[in-house]
Amino acid sequence: MKIKIILLILCVFTFVSCEETQNSLVSPDESDQAPIDIPDDNSVVPEAPPADNSPPDSETSDEVPSDVAPPSEEPVESDNPVVDDPEPAVPTPKLSFKTSSPCVDKGKAVVVSWDVKDAEFVYFEGQQVKSKGQATLYPQNLKTLKLSGVNGMNVVTKSLEVGVKTKKIKYELKEQAQWKQVLDALSVAADGKFLALSEGSLFKGQSDFDFAPLDPNSYVGSWASMALDPTDSKIMYAATDGRVYRSTDGGGTWPDVIPVRRNNTDLAINTLYVSPENSSLVFIGVSGGAFILDTASPSLDLMTDLNKKEVTLFAAGANLVLASTDKGLMFSSNEGGSWASFHTPADIEDISVIVFDQDKIWVGSSQGLYRTDFEGGVWEHFDIVEGRVNDVAVYEHYVVIAAASGVYSNQGNVWKRYVEDEINWVMGGPNLEKTSLMTPDHAYQLSSSETSENHCPIAKPRARDLAEMQKWDLSNMLNRKFDQIRPIKANLIPYIKRVDR
Repeated sequence: MKIKIILLILCVFTFVSCEETQNSLVSPDESDQAPIDIPDDNSVVPEAPPADNSPPDSETSDEVPSDVAPPSEEPVESDNPVVDDPEPAVPTPKLSFKTSSPCVDKGKAVVVSWDVKDAEFVYFEGQQVKSKGQATLYPQNLKTLKLSGVNGMNVVTKSLEVGVKTKKIKYELKEQAQWKQVLDALSVAADGKFLALSEGSLFKGQSDFDFAPLDPNSYVGSWASMALDPTDSKIMYAATDGRVYRSTDGGGTWPDVIPVRRNNTDLAINTLYVSPENSSLVFIGVSGGAFILDTASPSLDLMTDLNKKEVTLFAAGANLVLASTDKGLMFSSNEGGSWASFHTPADIEDISVIVFDQDKIWVGSSQGLYRTDFEGGVWEHFDIVEGRVNDVAVYEHYVVIAAASGVYSNQGNVWKRYVEDEINWVMGGPNLEKTSLMTPDHAYQLSSSETSENHCPIAKPRARDLAEMQKWDLSNMLNRKFDQIRPIKANLIPYIKRVDR
């Protein structure tokens, strides 16, 4: 009996354990489902759905429990914030370009060397080379070498002059003639003939410097001014207070007399100028204004835009007329019909000569030599010319400057001073040695001779940045409104560019 009771207890215990094991293998959702019918052996068993391997809902659900606070949206500051690295700047090439012997005897070699840093490409005389190297040259004359370094958009260029030693040339003034008179003014025509004024008397001459006195209409008195027609030396003009005389036969007779008066008062005449573009027009500068004489009409008209100005000088070229006044330069583009201010730096005063040269204008003054364009927008100052400029002569291949400090020229494309004697007028020839250089009492020509001293043509034998070869002086900038007389650039700002020697 006891054995039966023990077996019954074991069976009950075993049954309860199996039930608990089966219940632990059933999911919580399945425990709530309806009982499953067990099919008969002959019934069709449906295929089981594919197993769902996704993790439990508690791990994949995006829903936030209501008792959990949402995370803060404010960014969390980091001890090491992330900063985008800026693009590195492209370095500028650094060039070293030199030679130990910039000037050698003819036939000898010149060795130049270079060392370029921070450059992708290096070019010597247009050929790509290594960043460090040297070259051997045999220059025949003055030569400018160029070295360039390129790094991205940065380009740096240096120049170096090398040359050949030559015998130094010495220049002196050789006398051509000595005047019997002391000249105060001189006017030269295209054929080489000229008209001179000496102590109030008129003289005419030619290239042999043989002067002959002139006496228009037996006038007794002092002549104030004179001028030659630049295209026809037979046409001459001479002026005294209140009168302009004209000759068409080389000074033999003076039949035309033009009165220059205002309010029945004779006016003092400062200057006469015959236009080279229209020789029938004669510009007359007087004290307090200016007139224009048209010999073709004939007529004499007051130029009202120049009224109350002291006009001392006229010049014409390229359909432009310039007048130097005590109020600055004035210009006209309609043959004196109207005038406006010409852009001029403030420090240019006491203008002594104006000469037109193709697309440029040369201006000489007490401050030296200048050159500008037809609008006066850019002014170049040639600081090699010292002191007052007396005359400028422009020829096909060179320019001659007569100044108080000597004679200067750019013959051979190199500016230099040839002599230090003061020259007043220039009458040119085919070259500088054939040019007549005149003073009030003499005519000279340049005489050259070799010396035993070797001369190097390089004035500054060093490498220079090309950007430094032209030095700008912006200290005298003007911004005056440009009068709209002709359709050119308006409101230009003139500045001075100093030209390197």
